[in-house]
Formats: sequence, C-alpha cells, structure tokens
Amino acid sequence: MLEQIKKAVEVLNNSSSGWASRREAADVLGEAARLALVALYKNRTDKDVDVRNAIEKRCKQLEELLGSVVSSSASQERYTLQDLVGFCQKPGVAEVQQVEGGYCVDLQLDSGRHQTVLVESIQGEKRSFIRVVSYCMPAAGDIPALWMLKANGRFAQAAIGILEREDREWIAVMNTFLEGEVTPREMKAAVKEVAFYADWLEQKLSQKDHVS
Repeated sequence: MLEQIKKAVEVLNNSSSGWASRREAADVLGEAARLALVALYKNRTDKDVDVRNAIEKRCKQLEELLGSVVSSSASQERYTLQDLVGFCQKPGVAEVQQVEGGYCVDLQLDSGRHQTVLVESIQGEKRSFIRVVSYCMPAAGDIPALWMLKANGRFAQAAIGILEREDREWIAVMNTFLEGEVTPREMKAAVKEVAFYADWLEQKLSQKDHVS
C-alpha cells in the first residue's frame, strides 16, 4: 500500500503526466488519506497509552500541516482554464475539446440527449472572468421573458439570459466566475447544472435537441 501511495505522489507531482493518470493518482491519495484519518481519529482515545500517544502525535502533525496547506492554497492556488475543464472530462459522458476562446464540453445526458457547454475566458472592464454557457435557441420577439426570469429562482449554478452570438441574440443558460476564484469542483458542478437546465429550457421552448 505504501509503495502505491509513493507512486501516486510521483505521478501527481509530475505535471507532464497525462491528466487521466494524475486524476487517478489524486483519487488514490485522497482515499488513502481518508482511511488513515478515520482510523487515527477513531482510535484517539485508545486504552493503551503508547498507542494513544503515537496517535495524538500524528494527529497534531496532520492538523498543523492541514492548517498550513489550507492557508497557502487559499492565497496562492490558481487554476488554468485547462485545469478547470479537465476535471469535467469523463469518457463517454463528458468530452472536452479546445475551441477558439476556450473549451467545449459535450455532455451525454441521462435522458439520451446531448448538450454542449462552452467554457470561455472573458476580459471584463477591470477583471477577467470565466463564463460557462450553453446556447439554447435564437431569441425571437415573442420569447416568454417573465417566465424565464421566474425560472432563474430554481437554479443554483446557472441563470437564463440573452447573449449575442454570430450577430444574433440567443437565449442561453450561463454562469460566471471571477478568474482565479473558482475550483475544478465548482466548475464541474456549474457545467453539469448549465447543461441540465439548458436542455430543460430547450425542451420547454422548442422540443429540439440543439447540440451546438
């Protein structure tokens, strides 16, 4: 087990390793850490004084290390757009491709339908931000604007809006984050919710399955 952990550490620390190998290494290390922490804290009040002292020593070391890592990560960790969308990749379910201006995530939904989500870096007036968006259909003059605004209250990681695309206005489901202030886990949740509600909106408005 220890050799597997050491190997996983080497793979995760090697930025030239493929993303799939590094993700697997992260899973191995995370599970090993979880099992170790559960065992240590479960036996922190062991009857044997030597065992208890050994556990207490390791728990204190881990708590100090965790506090240091969390503090450092909060102030220094920044993910690239590639890091963020790479976390969304799942063969056969979510395929990621690089496109002009960002990345495209093509998702296979549980219903058998598809939904395309674009993850783009947008330059704002003062700061850059990352937009997660799925275009549903061209905006017509009779769009149910009030109904869509009310629907926004149901969303946790998305909202309905109108964006310009290829010289046309489109109804879209989107979310935005300040660049540098979003984690891969948050990105994955946003992509999934944008895809789900964009597909729901397409069915409500047109009954069509827009793939792009």
